[in-house]
Amino acid sequence: MATPSAWTDIEEEFFRCSICLEIYKDPKLLPCLHRYCKECLERIIVGLTDIRCPLCQDETKIPVEGVDGYKTDFHMNGLLQFIHLQKSAGNKEMRECIGCTSHSEVSAYCFKCRDFLCEKCHTIHLTNRTLADHKKKVLALKDFKAHNLKPSDLSTLTEAPRCHQHLDQASVICCVTCGNLPICMVCGTMGQHRDHEVYDVKL
Repeated sequence: MATPSAWTDIEEEFFRCSICLEIYKDPKLLPCLHRYCKECLERIIVGLTDIRCPLCQDETKIPVEGVDGYKTDFHMNGLLQFIHLQKSAGNKEMRECIGCTSHSEVSAYCFKCRDFLCEKCHTIHLTNRTLADHKKKVLALKDFKAHNLKPSDLSTLTEAPRCHQHLDQASVICCVTCGNLPICMVCGTMGQHRDHEVYDVKL
């Protein structure tokens, strides 16, 4: 398993946006597969109809939806959350419950909220019906420390890819014709992808 220093090296090389030079925030993939922060792309496309990739200079049309039309890099988001969790697990100053102001010691991490929870808020996450979709996305910190989890172990905890068209729907199939575009069942059976080659996604 990679050492803490190895993770730092990886972060420096792979996890920084080449536009803002900061850690990726809501990374989006251009057709050339280079990724940039959503906000960075929104700044550079103002008034343009085409975008030229800052890294490879590949030029493509900007989607009608703007930056929202580009694929979200869910894999990168998952890795970033893992690194944030790994760094914070041993640093009390970086851990603070987002659900209350009690300043109690945190006991869990919610991948849906993307932050830490104290014992009380952890219990609420597991029992409150309005947070039902968070329940399977919560990791107890004792489990994280005990099992020495790797990024691949967290695949069921991190956010599932969303449909390219309907962002509130999970992607259950990918359209091969459109370059493995993540789409929902509606898009695949009744939308513009209904006559395309698709395959099921195992979530």
